[in-house]
Amino acid sequence: MSQLSPLDMMFLSSDEQKVLRHLNRHPRSSFAQVAEATQIATSQLEELLTLMVRDAGIVEQFRDGQRSFSVRFASVQKRVRNMPIDMAAMFAQEPDSFLTEAPLTSELCPDACQRLLQGSKLRSMLSDEVLAWQGKPLPYVGIVRNGLVKRNRLRGQGKSSDASYLRRYEWFGLTQLLGDANNTATFTAVTDGELMVWSADFFLKFLQSEPAFCLKVGQMMAQQVVDCQASCGEGQARLWVLEGILPQTGVSTVAQRLARRVHEEEGARVVLWNTQSVPSLAELGEGECRIVEEQESYLLSNHASGVDVLMSRHSADYPPQVVLDMLLNQFGAKYDYIICDTGSSDADELSLRLRAHAPTLITLATDIPTAEPIVQHWNRQQGGRPSQKRMAVLNKAQRNADLSFHLTISDRAASPATFTQQIEELQRRLSLTHSIGIFIPSTLDVDMSVDNTQQVQQTLNFLGSIFGGATSSNAEGVWQSEESGMVVEEVTIVRTFVSQQALERNLDSVIGYATELKLTMKQEAVAVDIDNQLLLV
Repeated sequence: MSQLSPLDMMFLSSDEQKVLRHLNRHPRSSFAQVAEATQIATSQLEELLTLMVRDAGIVEQFRDGQRSFSVRFASVQKRVRNMPIDMAAMFAQEPDSFLTEAPLTSELCPDACQRLLQGSKLRSMLSDEVLAWQGKPLPYVGIVRNGLVKRNRLRGQGKSSDASYLRRYEWFGLTQLLGDANNTATFTAVTDGELMVWSADFFLKFLQSEPAFCLKVGQMMAQQVVDCQASCGEGQARLWVLEGILPQTGVSTVAQRLARRVHEEEGARVVLWNTQSVPSLAELGEGECRIVEEQESYLLSNHASGVDVLMSRHSADYPPQVVLDMLLNQFGAKYDYIICDTGSSDADELSLRLRAHAPTLITLATDIPTAEPIVQHWNRQQGGRPSQKRMAVLNKAQRNADLSFHLTISDRAASPATFTQQIEELQRRLSLTHSIGIFIPSTLDVDMSVDNTQQVQQTLNFLGSIFGGATSSNAEGVWQSEESGMVVEEVTIVRTFVSQQALERNLDSVIGYATELKLTMKQEAVAVDIDNQLLLV
């Protein structure tokens, strides 16, 4: 049912009625099709459609480079069977409790929170709906309540690049509001969902009346500026740091083979950074290593394998932290991966700071029965980043290792082929930093069981073909039936772990697959879990 009633139609202009009559009969019509059917002048029609979209009478959608319009239908809340209770509660959450849990608004006093709530509007969004076009001003500020929003910059011929995604609790429009600027990206809904929005005028007045909240917004924006500067300075290079808890743990061997593997597998620009004396580079392969740049604080060489080698030197002119920042800024902008061999020394301050700074730290040991000494070593470290990903690796293993290790690498001399496979596994695990799960229902209606074996296998094949692997697991789910109360039944979750690049590149395909699965299994919606955030498709 459309949000416009027959009575509303009486107060619309004749041109608006022409547009609605056409779109009721022909949803997803292009601009040219609407113009041809209504015979409204192009310039006048563009302005009219903009107003109707703003007033929520129609919805503007953008898919595969094609812009279209449809009548906006009233949103019917979707139900997903087999959903865990805590996830179901998220979608039934009232707006006031949502604001108290959102990080930016969680510390507002009850009175301020109520005023902010009163000035808000809940806006439903439909799949492929355009929420804001780049190059146009955004008249409101919003936060994602549920669903998924894509932010990308359109290039020529409707193509896009630099895509990223906004999820639950994430804001948009703040930069444009505070900077008094037009949008630099186009925002479109990937899934059906809901937004909380505030007009620009109301939100500015609210900021002025709440200094503490205004300060939190400023802090968030300042952090975004810092992150942007770091991205511009350090580029997009991924930083992996390897260390040994004792000498002779094979750090240089593993670091060289890992650097070579990443370069050969992904064609990536890789620099191998040695903070200690340069070891033999035999693991990079045959060929010369030619010096291309020599400075007081570093020496850079090109190896015939395609991997560059960086040797850092002690510089008396700058403190170690400054040297570290300078090198990360310079080489982070030039390479895709920086793989660091920091050896086992605890006396070198640059190595210590690099280990603490790294998003990913791989610690190697040999000849120990469990990973407990590695954990104790981590606990002794000072100043490590809270979100650091750590891997305990047993190297040169002669037998099956204790399960407390994240990975076991066999002795290269004893089994070269196995060693190579385990280096490949190390590279794969380091790259998989995100997770995707698809919930496969096992019933139709309230109590009609259905064999989902085929759908589970298809989902395994789909995720496996895109991301290289997937697993399925059975779980117990619940849902609330109006007739039967709380219904408990089985659900199958198909899950895979993916890299950042693979997630950004293929997330739309996953959503499309879930949409097809929903239609095939005659569901109102299918649940998709992305990094432990649930979406209803």
